[in-house]
Amino acid sequence: ATGKVSEHIISATFKSGSMRDSALDTVNGSALGTVDNNPVSHYYLGSWDSGGFNPLGSNGLTFEFDEAYDMQMFAFQEVQAESPNYGYIRVRYWDENGATAEIPQSKMSFQLRRDAQGRIYYMVHFKEKIKAKKLQFGVARSVASNVVTISEINFYYYDSIEDDIMALYEDDLHSVLRSDVTQKTIDELRARINTKDPLS
Repeated sequence: ATGKVSEHIISATFKSGSMRDSALDTVNGSALGTVDNNPVSHYYLGSWDSGGFNPLGSNGLTFEFDEAYDMQMFAFQEVQAESPNYGYIRVRYWDENGATAEIPQSKMSFQLRRDAQGRIYYMVHFKEKIKAKKLQFGVARSVASNVVTISEINFYYYDSIEDDIMALYEDDLHSVLRSDVTQKTIDELRARINTKDPLS
């Protein structure tokens, strides 16, 4: 089945590799099948590293959005779980003025997770939000073995709720509430957590 490209993504490209089982990608270098909400279509690279371990350069996948968005995380999955797992990632982004920056490893986390059905996916979380018009990333296996496949990628709008919760505390261990925090403050945050994001 042909998928439908996620909203707000105007292009998805790559320099090396190929797309497989993707009806949306008829032009070489197009990777729309990684954001088409169809887990069968996928990007394939016959190497263990698409720029996650070695320098990113022009490797990996690059996505352009219809405007610059605040974001702090994105997630992706493989067409099927492979071994070894991905252990490295590099991320670069362009802001609304075209200025580019690579996010330092110390400023992001990269975790393997499982959904309710036990399927593996990977979550990338930046310690600070970015404003990105374009985003590029490459991944690498934890050891130099196997190939790179990516079937679906989801980008998430920035939500200040996490920062707002952390700001309730006066210590880095998040064990002591600030003196000005009231039950009303906590109740308001709880209500935000339980309210569905209209952009979701």
